[in-house]
Amino acid sequence: MERFWERVRTRAMSGEGIGREDALAVLSLGNDYLWRLLDVTEPVRRRFKGDGIRLCSIVNAKSGLCSEDCAFCAQSVQSAAGIGEYPLLSGEEIFREAAAAKERGAREFSIVASGLAMRNREE
Repeated sequence: MERFWERVRTRAMSGEGIGREDALAVLSLGNDYLWRLLDVTEPVRRRFKGDGIRLCSIVNAKSGLCSEDCAFCAQSVQSAAGIGEYPLLSGEEIFREAAAAKERGAREFSIVASGLAMRNREE
């Protein structure tokens, strides 16, 4: 396993990238290897992005029952993910979420919602 991590680190540090096969292997490892992944990628982050980090946050403003069928998305009415479903949050609720994200240190905040587009002006 250490050979794998060393190959990933070396390729990433060279700037060539780790390649599809190694990327898929990393994704398949699951959460048990998260701390090892962070350890391996720390020097890569420092080299290419420096010492600072920037936090961002999102609010799911409208959840579930999307008529689209994007294979990757739990929002789809076709998905078996079992996520909560709720209509569009009010502007006040979204603002509260944004304020809470700022309190937690987020510098960027985005609003996401299920569906291809808003259905009417109120949305």
